Amino acid sequence: MTKQDTMPEVNATRFFHDVISKSIRADAYVRIIEMFKETDVSKNMEFQHLFTWFYRVRRSKEWLEGYYKVFQKLRDKKGLDIETILTELDKMVDGGGKTLELSFASKMLATINTDMPIWDSLVKKNLGLPDAPSVNEPDRIRKGAELYGMLCETMKDLVTSPFVDLEIRKFDEMLPEYRNISRMKKLDFLLWGSDADA
Repeated sequence: MTKQDTMPEVNATRFFHDVISKSIRADAYVRIIEMFKETDVSKNMEFQHLFTWFYRVRRSKEWLEGYYKVFQKLRDKKGLDIETILTELDKMVDGGGKTLELSFASKMLATINTDMPIWDSLVKKNLGLPDAPSVNEPDRIRKGAELYGMLCETMKDLVTSPFVDLEIRKFDEMLPEYRNISRMKKLDFLLWGSDADA
């Protein structure tokens, strides 16, 4: 037996592939989208647990129950927009009206329509967008919807730009099994991953 025969298999390409896919939780995201298409999200605990884990939802049991009921109620609504989701979440018994749930409203919308972007602190920071309105601001829902509209415009400009197109091609080369993820979600992954503290 030669020395080469006893060498462990070393594959840097595979290593970095696995590190990247695990860091962005790509398998979990794909599973969320697959399950969403075929389940009642207000009742399916596997979907709820996975969504809650993936998006790091830290809310009470009562809040989560209300959230997933709204999710199911709105999933097939034609022309669904962020303002409608914000309004419904604002009505929730537990937590409703206490905070403007722009981040979780956007995550709901982006699951229903994967071509829509997600609002979160890292994306907001990396794009230089202002903070969401406070719960005490008049017209907070309208203002939140306008802010999300700004995010949509910025992200749509980015996702069609030559620079981002090149980066998405690199994403597809490194993670070919995730080619079917929407371009918008890939951009979201790239923006999220661009923060060293993420």
